Amino acid sequence: MKKFLLRLALASVAFVPAATAIAADLDMPPPPVEDLRPANFDWTGFYVGGWAGATCIEGELIDNTAVAEFEMSGCGWKGGVMGGYNHQFEQWVLGLEAD
Repeated sequence: MKKFLLRLALASVAFVPAATAIAADLDMPPPPVEDLRPANFDWTGFYVGGWAGATCIEGELIDNTAVAEFEMSGCGWKGGVMGGYNHQFEQWVLGLEAD
C-alpha cells in the first residue's frame, strides 16, 4: 500500500509543473474599465459674437423698363454682431438670437 501511495504522490507532483506551464500561456486579463462620467458641458447661457467678410462682384444690371444700364462692379466689406441666450433642457437646446 505504501508503494501505491508513493507512486500516486509522485505522479500527482509530476503534473503540477505541467499545469503551471499551460497557465503561463494564457492571456492577461484586460484592465478594469472605469465607469465614464457623464459629460458636464451645458449650452445654457448668454453669448456674443461677430463676423466679417469681403465680397467682389463684376457685371452690370440692365433695366428693361427704364432702358438703362447700371454698373455693378467693385469690392466691399461686410460684417455684423450677434448675441443671444440659450437654455438646455436635457438633450434639447432652445434659444433666442439677434443680429
